[in-house]
Amino acid sequence: MPPGPCLPHPAYQFLRTSGGTPLSWRTQAFPVEYTLNQAGSDDVPLAEVQTTTQRSFATWEAVPSASITFRFAGTTSQLTTGNDGVNLIRWYESHFPFDQDSLAVTVNTYNDVTGEMLDADINVNGTFNWSVNPGAGRFDLESVLTHEIGHVCGWPTATTRRRPCTPTPARARHTSAAWRRTTSPA
Repeated sequence: MPPGPCLPHPAYQFLRTSGGTPLSWRTQAFPVEYTLNQAGSDDVPLAEVQTTTQRSFATWEAVPSASITFRFAGTTSQLTTGNDGVNLIRWYESHFPFDQDSLAVTVNTYNDVTGEMLDADINVNGTFNWSVNPGAGRFDLESVLTHEIGHVCGWPTATTRRRPCTPTPARARHTSAAWRRTTSPA
């Protein structure tokens, strides 16, 4: 069984390094802290974004085979994402730097030798209409965040691809753009 915070289902596998080592957070990293950019979303008040985000993380903590824990570390003015030790959730209300059809993209930075997760940032495409009470033409924030937090835990999707963030083999970056415009809004 691969190391990591969640036990695998036979139909699923953890993200892996280029050498095949499953990605995982060190148990010393628990609880895994995350922050929200204080600008939040133009569509949803920050307090609702915070509550919804906490529910999404709690969903993963409640998985019976999971041993991962998370802690909300507050809001921040930080806008930059990357290997900085800050697990950031932020919105791009314009100029989304990933596939424009993606609702959200999680970027994991990890040690490509050991598989240790170092950083995970969730980037939300604010050019879409978001809601905590989805209706016609709006995407459900909780569903998409819960999905993206699965990538924070180390779970891939069919569209997973790896991109190096530095030329050294000690670090690699994984991006997942699973939620695309073709996903119907709730």
